[in-house]
Amino acid sequence: MKEINFRLGLFRGDIFEGFVLGNLITIEKKIEYEILLLYVKIQKRKLGYATKFLKSISLVFNNNQLKNIYLKVAKDNQLAINLYKKNNYLQTGIRKDDYQFSNTKIDVYFIEKIINE
Repeated sequence: MKEINFRLGLFRGDIFEGFVLGNLITIEKKIEYEILLLYVKIQKRKLGYATKFLKSISLVFNNNQLKNIYLKVAKDNQLAINLYKKNNYLQTGIRKDDYQFSNTKIDVYFIEKIINE
């Protein structure tokens, strides 16, 4: 059951720098977080902000309650795939032609990090 649309934002003063947006889902008393979108301004990338967002999700929901974090990422988005691998996320599946940009269909990877079994 999707309960909460949860997001974190990064601001420097009044200037928006990035955010993570997702759904908090409870299934049989287990809490999961589905990342829908993670964004950091191009000028602020490679500074560790995306990694901080990923770590903050676990901290906000207390590691004892959060069971896993998961998302989909386009197969050709190598920067994002490298970010998740660096943070111990694993590819758990693939779906053919899931995203469509213009007239091109793109495969997506299912990515997941188990926090607590």
